[in-house]
Amino acid sequence: MTTRDTELTELKNDLWVLKQWAIFAPTERRYGLIALEMGLEPEALLTPIEIARLCATGADHGLDQPAIQSFIDSDLIIRARASDRRLNYIAVEVSYTVGHSDIDRAIAHAEIITLLTGAPAFAAVSGAQATPVAIARLHSDSIHWHQLPRKILEPR
Repeated sequence: MTTRDTELTELKNDLWVLKQWAIFAPTERRYGLIALEMGLEPEALLTPIEIARLCATGADHGLDQPAIQSFIDSDLIIRARASDRRLNYIAVEVSYTVGHSDIDRAIAHAEIITLLTGAPAFAAVSGAQATPVAIARLHSDSIHWHQLPRKILEPR
């Protein structure tokens, strides 16, 4: 690999990180909208400590360490209530360009929440755009896509 190739790869990686940061904050601010779009009343975002505490019994439920660590590293977990006031959760994966792996992680994290809490949990992804494969899955899988409008990603 040439120096130029290395520099281009590093620049690409740096831009990816910046795009992730640019998309995460607006999604975090809009967590209530995601819940409302899914027919749930938003309560709160779980903190990293709350997520870690949920995992305290992960091994007892048959989860291996990689699954537990992936869940602890979740992008967003929303606590919400259904119309009957039952507790629900939403596992949200955030990516500028939503892809196949984002959908897989959101679904896996929702399954882990239900396993650990017994409460219903749903999967969602949030981003500015999606890959063609992801778009096909978003129309066929039971996952919610919160597409961020480009307008909120532009500098003010």
